[in-house]
Amino acid sequence: MNDRVFPLIEHDATPVVAQLLNGTIARCDLIDDGLTNTLRRIELTDGRVIGVKQYVLGKSYATESAALREVAGTIPVPEIVCAFDRVIAYRWISGITLDECRRRHPDALARLAAPLGRLLGTLARTRHETSPMDLAPMLAQLQRGLARSRLGDTLADTIHRRLASQRFDEPTCLVHGDFGVRNILVAPSLDRIAGVIDWEAATTGSMLRDVGSLFRYANRYDTAFRTEFERAHGSLPTDWFHRARLLDTTRIAEALAEEPELGVHYNLRNVVAQIAASPFPK
Repeated sequence: MNDRVFPLIEHDATPVVAQLLNGTIARCDLIDDGLTNTLRRIELTDGRVIGVKQYVLGKSYATESAALREVAGTIPVPEIVCAFDRVIAYRWISGITLDECRRRHPDALARLAAPLGRLLGTLARTRHETSPMDLAPMLAQLQRGLARSRLGDTLADTIHRRLASQRFDEPTCLVHGDFGVRNILVAPSLDRIAGVIDWEAATTGSMLRDVGSLFRYANRYDTAFRTEFERAHGSLPTDWFHRARLLDTTRIAEALAEEPELGVHYNLRNVVAQIAASPFPK
């Protein structure tokens, strides 16, 4: 079973980036992480460290670039140094992923609840619109195609009914779109968020989309973490945890609808099954 949606891109764009930055590459490392695009880390002889992301065919840097420029100065994101064709380059942010922090430094995780809450609270105040989310395209994913096949009819119908019974009518805002543990960088001090990367799926939607993505694997976060997160966020609605996780099933359905079949699809189906089996507040 595959671990990536697309293979790593063999063509290396880092020499072009170095030339545009009037620098010389001292070291280049392929970062074999993620499912779609290809990321390389280069160190220039003048000390600058740059991340170079190459997008798969059919994608460009436009969405990510626009989102990064919109939130720069309000939340920690990479600084773009150049972009062209299907390539974006930005200053490298030192730190480890939230996933790595959780696995290697479990005692530090509790200290990040408030920083994460404040970060998503800040993001919730950007790009406000008053119209509720249109769930119709997302519900359609559960009625046909690969997502339904991989979930099974019973599970897909259960989630469809729950989603159809809800109105996600909080004011919409800019959402990251993939606010998961691999896209959140923790500072070496382990007490703050150093950066949020990979904004290529950024869009406008309910503030609960990113909250649901963060809490996708809910058993990783205890009640104290959730309480501190909610306090620091400051604008979460009633029953936010259950509703955010339910909304996240629409993003999971999108992932399950993709070819090829990935190892992570098994875990995603289990997440949806857990959400379907949990009591849902009226």
